[in-house]
Amino acid sequence: AIDSVRKAVDLLEGELQNSPDSALARINMAKSRQLFGDVLRNAGRSDEAVICLLRGIEVLQQPFSGSQYVDDLLHWLDELQFGLAYAYRELKNPDEALRVAATITPTLAAGYLRRGQLYESLGNSISAITDYQKALELDPSNTKAQEELARIKSKQPDSQKKVP
Repeated sequence: AIDSVRKAVDLLEGELQNSPDSALARINMAKSRQLFGDVLRNAGRSDEAVICLLRGIEVLQQPFSGSQYVDDLLHWLDELQFGLAYAYRELKNPDEALRVAATITPTLAAGYLRRGQLYESLGNSISAITDYQKALELDPSNTKAQEELARIKSKQPDSQKKVP
């Protein structure tokens, strides 16, 4: 699986080199790098995943044409950053994982839920609670955010249950 995904990434990198200002080429490259990062992490190769994901983030942060794709580009930037934070977590580098998590700017409830889960997995329950609450502000019917918030609050000592 790693070799076939690597070939797809290489093809999309070539597409990007042919159209460096194309937002669609960047989105396709980001999708492939996010997938490749996941494949590498699942294969226990998180150090390689970090390199892969950082390259994708670097490309998405460069100027581009096509303002109609800004939301898509921001979404994939978040996806790459989530993958990077998880790779750092798996490399036993929680400080770097937290630093990356803090740079993620979710715009949807699902993004806040996911970042809350990441914070929680890194032992930062205060930030996790804040993100679960933000997910519920954006989508009050999000049952997963409701469950995560109730679960994490139930694990806290009584003196900390009144976290904002």
